[in-house]
Amino acid sequence: MSIRFLFQSPINVSETQKETFIEGVLISEGLSLNGNYYTFESLRSIAESAVGKSVHFGVTSRILPNGLRVHNIHDLTKEPVGKIVKTWFNKSLRKVFFKALLTSKEIAETVREGWGISIDGWADGGFVKKMGRLIFNVTKVLINNVQLFSEKVVRGVQSARVESIVQESLAFVSSRNKVLPVKEIITALWAQGVFD
Repeated sequence: MSIRFLFQSPINVSETQKETFIEGVLISEGLSLNGNYYTFESLRSIAESAVGKSVHFGVTSRILPNGLRVHNIHDLTKEPVGKIVKTWFNKSLRKVFFKALLTSKEIAETVREGWGISIDGWADGGFVKKMGRLIFNVTKVLINNVQLFSEKVVRGVQSARVESIVQESLAFVSSRNKVLPVKEIITALWAQGVFD
């Protein structure tokens, strides 16, 4: 005896999308050009608070209330171009590394190794006199956002830069199953002539 049957498997829809990630050094222990000394202790708080923060692109100039013109200030007037997805703290190198997803196709197409990275946030610490000048000794930092800019812009911490650009393919798979009651299955089989 043979019977006729119909088997329906789940429908799987998969889509592959290329994403651009950048990786590099977010910050390292030491003195920045703007007089902040990032201590070894501050690096852990930077790594922890940077994950999930937005990445902006570009710098601008601003005139302060006292009339001084300040250059290379983070430009937050435009939409973010990405987001920090991962950070890790390397104790032996005394650096915080990062991985960021770029959401701006324009920036993803133009970003290069050597581009600068700068952090923006709130810092705890105190002023100390070192090397004949007053320095802010940073002990803890809460990151607000991260700035990405071309290699032509002078950065506060020279080691803070993009070290690699990574193209990764992400696959999205979804399944659709329809569960039929027994009565509908028997009716479908009857319509197919299985029970004749």
